[in-house]
Amino acid sequence: MNLKSIVFGFCLLPTLSISAGEPPPTRFDSSNDNYILSADLELVGGVFINDHLEQGTAGRENQIKMTRALLGLGLQKSSWQSRLELVGIGDEVYQDPDDRAYQDIYRNLGTDIYYYGDFPVREVWVGQDLRWVFWRAGRVINLIGEPPGGRFDTAGESPNAVLLATGLFNGVQAGVRLKDERINLSIGILGGNDHPRLGANNYLDGKLDVNEKGNNTPAFEVYTSFQALDNLRPYAGYLSNKTGSAPGSFESGKHNDMRLVYGVDYQPYRSNRVAVDIGAQGFQFTRGLTEAGSQGEATPLESYDIDQNGWFATVNLSFPGAGISIRYTREEMDRMDPIAWRDIANFDTDHPVNDARETRDILSVEKAFKSGFSLRGFYRQDDVPYLTGGDEELEDRAGLVFSYYVTL
Repeated sequence: MNLKSIVFGFCLLPTLSISAGEPPPTRFDSSNDNYILSADLELVGGVFINDHLEQGTAGRENQIKMTRALLGLGLQKSSWQSRLELVGIGDEVYQDPDDRAYQDIYRNLGTDIYYYGDFPVREVWVGQDLRWVFWRAGRVINLIGEPPGGRFDTAGESPNAVLLATGLFNGVQAGVRLKDERINLSIGILGGNDHPRLGANNYLDGKLDVNEKGNNTPAFEVYTSFQALDNLRPYAGYLSNKTGSAPGSFESGKHNDMRLVYGVDYQPYRSNRVAVDIGAQGFQFTRGLTEAGSQGEATPLESYDIDQNGWFATVNLSFPGAGISIRYTREEMDRMDPIAWRDIANFDTDHPVNDARETRDILSVEKAFKSGFSLRGFYRQDDVPYLTGGDEELEDRAGLVFSYYVTL
C-alpha cells in the first residue's frame, strides 16, 4: 500500500510542534541568586527495520538498539548558566574512511540525529541569560539545527534536510529577545566539523572531529524568528562554512557548506481535546568543491557549487487528553549531491541527475504518558533516483521507538 494514499486526508493541512532553530528558552529562574544544580535524563531507542541500506549485509538491517542515552547537568547562579551533557550511548552516523559508501547520507548505521565525534558529550557551555539578551560559549548545537526534544528524535523519522542542517560546533552564540520575546535574533561564530566525510569530503582521512576543523575559516550563523501572532511564527536561518583545505583533490579539497532554512509554524486549532500543528520549511544546501579561488583553479572539472533546494511540511494532529498524536511529513528536494556528482554524473553538468528530484513520506503515531515516557511507531518511504552503490531503490523503513525525558 502506498503511504501517500494512507495520509491523503492529512495532506490538506500544510506541521510542527517545535521548530528547528528555536532559540533556547531560559533553563532556570535568573532571579535566584543561589547556586542551583539540575539534572535530567534523555533515553531514546527501539526496534529499527531496514536501518542499514547497503546491499550484502544480511542480518544487520533490523536492529534493536539504543539511539541515545544522555545525562544532562546544569548549574546556575543568577543570570549565569552552564550546561554539561554526557552521552553514555550515541548511535551516531556510521562513518568508515575506507569505504566510500559511508560518505552517502542514504547508507549509514546511525539512528541518532547528532554526530558526537571523539568525545562522548553533546552540549558543554557557559553563558548568561538576561531575559532580553543571552550568550553562551562552548560546544553547542547550531542555531538552525534540531533542538533536543524537538520534532524528530531519530534519523529514520527525520527529513533529510534536518540531518543536513543539524550539527555540533564549538564557539560562541549570542542573541536578543525583543517585544516580550516575540522577536528573536541570534548569531554564532563557530568552529569544528559536524559532518566528517559526509558529502565526499574525506580530508585527512576523515579524522577531523567536532573539536577540529580542516581550515581556518570559521563558520558564521544567524537565525531570526518573529511571533507575528500567538499561533503564527515565521523564521529563517543561515549558516556559512567551508570544509577541507584548498587546493586539494575531490575528497580532500575545500568544499562548500552553506545551509539556508526558512519556514513557518502555525497552530490553526487548539483545545483540550484536539490540537493541530502545522509547519513548512524551505531550504537550500550548497555543497561540493568550491568553484571560486585556488580550489576551482586547481580542479576545474571537479569543482561545482551544488545547490540542493527543497522543502518539507509536517502535519501533527494530537489528542491531548488521550496523549495520542499522528504526524505526517512530506519532503521533496534536489537529488544532486557531491556523491552523485562524482559517481553518477561523472562531473558532467549536462547529466540528467542534475534535474532529478527525490521525495519521502514519513508517518508516525505516538502515545505519550504523563511520566515523560512516549512510544511511537513510524513508517517511511523514500523515492530517490540515481542511487549509488548499485541499488535500484531504497527499502521502506519502519520502527517502534520509545523516548523518555525526565528531570531528576
